[in-house]
Amino acid sequence: MNGGAWKGFSFSFSLIFVASSLWGAPPEKVTDEAADSALESVREALQREVYGMNADREDLLAKAFSTAPEFGPARWNQGFVKLGSGDWLKVGAKPDQRRQMMLKEYEKRRASAGDSIAGQMQLADWCNKHQMTEQERVHLARICDLSPHHPVAQARLGHMRMGSEWVSIADRRNLQQRDAAAKTAAAKWTPIIAKLGELLSSSDQSKRMYAVEHLKQIEDWQALRTLQAIVGQQGESQEMLVLEITAKINRPEAVVEITRHAVFSPSLRVRQAAVEKLKACRRDHYAPMLISSMYTPVVSRVALTALPNGRLAYRHEFLREGAENQELLVLETQYQRIARLGGDREETASRAIADAQVQAAALETAAQRQRALTTALNDRIGWVLSETMGVKLPALPDEWWAWWSNENEVFVAGSKYVNTIAHTREVQLVDASTGLTSNLGPGVIPDGQVRGPRHEWLVAGTLVWTEQGTLAIEKVLPGDCVLARDVDTGELTYKPVLRATVRPKAQLLRLDVGNESFETSAGHLFWVSGEGWLKARDLRSGMLLHTADGPIHVKQLREGTVDVTYNLVVADFNTYFVGKQKILSHDNTIRRVTDAIVPGLQPE
Repeated sequence: MNGGAWKGFSFSFSLIFVASSLWGAPPEKVTDEAADSALESVREALQREVYGMNADREDLLAKAFSTAPEFGPARWNQGFVKLGSGDWLKVGAKPDQRRQMMLKEYEKRRASAGDSIAGQMQLADWCNKHQMTEQERVHLARICDLSPHHPVAQARLGHMRMGSEWVSIADRRNLQQRDAAAKTAAAKWTPIIAKLGELLSSSDQSKRMYAVEHLKQIEDWQALRTLQAIVGQQGESQEMLVLEITAKINRPEAVVEITRHAVFSPSLRVRQAAVEKLKACRRDHYAPMLISSMYTPVVSRVALTALPNGRLAYRHEFLREGAENQELLVLETQYQRIARLGGDREETASRAIADAQVQAAALETAAQRQRALTTALNDRIGWVLSETMGVKLPALPDEWWAWWSNENEVFVAGSKYVNTIAHTREVQLVDASTGLTSNLGPGVIPDGQVRGPRHEWLVAGTLVWTEQGTLAIEKVLPGDCVLARDVDTGELTYKPVLRATVRPKAQLLRLDVGNESFETSAGHLFWVSGEGWLKARDLRSGMLLHTADGPIHVKQLREGTVDVTYNLVVADFNTYFVGKQKILSHDNTIRRVTDAIVPGLQPE
């Protein structure tokens, strides 16, 4: 198996790699001398947070504020949000009277708006008119839930069509920047690594040792792809060297490359070594990309029917299921008879059927090859997962999807989105003619269902911090703006809720932290300062939870009640704050890979 198979069947892997490189992007460089000093004070303050040194943290943030009063990271970590007017507002303070009146009117209109395309568009238009852009996009997004390819809603959200997908302009720009950065890195490293690669294959032992020594000095994760392409392809021992170099680089991108070795290396020895390296990595840095890269083998269906217009139609459908959605490819050929005087209708029809049979046979052969490749890829991925997770399951996608959902205490509500791509062509068959003239006209025909959300949960009554103060989680609705933090930059602001969800009764855990207690599902994620996102069941006494005001200690974790639970999906940052102490919580989406040890603090 080679990388070509990966590209063909697991595009999600490459997208995750791209995303992981973007999520770790540092904030814009500060050039002002005062801001430089403030930035250093903020970094020191966040480092103190790792050790629970709250007093030092506050003193350093105060120092940063006095040095540069408008420096965002200092104000964010002091619990301030920057408004559109440019003013700073302390978390918990009420917005001005005009804003409060506008929010009340919005809530009134939201309550009466129907959950239909027309109702949501009317509400979005009202929000646009009154400059409530965050709420506007919530209702445009709901329209896209109801009609995934609604052109007006997608355009107003700033999305562009790329094949069968809608992509935001920002995401497309980021992908282009990522591609440009990859080309720059390749241009930088190719001549260096190529020269060392030549020395590595030299018959002179001293030259080989020189090459190995200098290759081992590479610490730039952006060199890894070039390293594998030039050195790793030379043989097993060379790929083992690349793996050794990769494993020393403490970056999420390096974990992705180790995973590639574990799945795609032609050498069993390399694959086994890569698996051992993965065992030392965080599961959430590689397991999601592996599990989302498993697909069911393609199922095909053929039909030949007579259309109302008198034409024959040959339709060939190919369906496969992934972790998040289903993919349906529809190929249709319509045969049009061009009648001639004295022509034989039955003979022309027989030629149409014969052409359809030839096409069907060729496509079924291709589908069979694809099934074999899919099965082989699933076998490799299943083996890596079994070895690293210590779980013995067959290499069947649905087994691993179910296991991962159970491991993270999530489930999928509703049907998976069906991403449908259709190509049509017309073939004209002239009576008593041996030739075929065709006009291929590809087109994308969208279809599908709304994908059911994944769920991790908090009990009713859990306080959520919103723009208007605290609100019980079961009362939070799409369009409400909740306090959220970007874990990479540390930015603190209000972001709109896109979706609110409810789960039937289940066993909960009671978390005693600081001066309060609340109940949560075992899989709900909280940020532990110095470690990152941890599930509630993995929290231990003495750990420090990140809050908007500084770290607080976990006292104990114990069995809770059995009750109905709730969760949110929050735009952009995918976080929100809960409890009286403003504890940072993850929303109901898959967590992103991040290097941050405290929100806003990246390793140097």
